[in-house]
Amino acid sequence: MTEPKKSAILGLDALRAAGADMAQCSVTLTDKHEMNADAGELSLLRTTFDTRVTLTAIKGGRKGTSSLNKRDPGSIEESAAEALGIAAASEPDDAND
Repeated sequence: MTEPKKSAILGLDALRAAGADMAQCSVTLTDKHEMNADAGELSLLRTTFDTRVTLTAIKGGRKGTSSLNKRDPGSIEESAAEALGIAAASEPDDAND
């Protein structure tokens, strides 16, 4: 697993390589700790982890966003191409900057 900052840089590089005029990438890592007690006795103790990478591309005034829950290079590159595909299908807007 790569560091979050490296994943964000990878996302930006993938968006630029896919042809984005402007790019944004955010990486969010969360962990949730859960504990249940039943009649004063501990019945459950667990931790869950979640990863979210959001890629936004603007090309020719058109905006597309894609998100995924993986941080491997192949998945990020696929998601960047998807964001550009969504942008190509959207209406241009001068406010996208």
